[in-house]
Amino acid sequence: MSDIDQTIQKLCQDNTPSGPSLAARYWLILGLAIPLVVAVTWTVMMLSGDGIRPNYIARILDPQVAAKQLVPLLLVISTIPGILTLMRPEARIGKQWFVIVTALSILPIMMIWKLVSLAPSAWPDEIFGPQIVQVLVAIPLISIVIVAGQIIVLRRAAVIQSRTMGALAGVAAGGIATFIYALICTGDSPAYYGLWYSVTILISGAIGAIAGHRFLRW
Repeated sequence: MSDIDQTIQKLCQDNTPSGPSLAARYWLILGLAIPLVVAVTWTVMMLSGDGIRPNYIARILDPQVAAKQLVPLLLVISTIPGILTLMRPEARIGKQWFVIVTALSILPIMMIWKLVSLAPSAWPDEIFGPQIVQVLVAIPLISIVIVAGQIIVLRRAAVIQSRTMGALAGVAAGGIATFIYALICTGDSPAYYGLWYSVTILISGAIGAIAGHRFLRW
């Protein structure tokens, strides 16, 4: 065997993957972060006098209430494949954008659908509620922790589109945070949660985009 053949063989052996893949690490971080965030959030809410809403099981059987958690969960499921794709520098999301944008559009569409069925005079009562400040603060705060966990893993990837990657990580984190917050939220009108959940998920996406630009650039 020539020296060149030996060198090539050695390089191939040296590049044999060892340990879990980056995608596996990403799933591991999410799997560890979500229960931790749920536990901390629940503890804080309980100490502040809140908790899982009364009659939660009975209420969640109402499709209008179930959508508060199912739609954010669908958004997470729609976004993560794009994140995994952008871990590779040569990859482009392509048609996955349609799925992501569609998932992002569901809550605003639900809000509009609810409002057009009501008289304009009833809109303020449907849109505004006593928990608006809590929604606008709690969901982005929860998502920051989840974004940070994702950034730790994504820094090891060959990310070219740092802002896009960060934004997708933020949207996924916002979806997870919304799913968690919906456990205690008593605002059941699609006009209410369709608007404010959308706003906070977009805020989370903006936080992720800023973090991605700051920490994921080469």
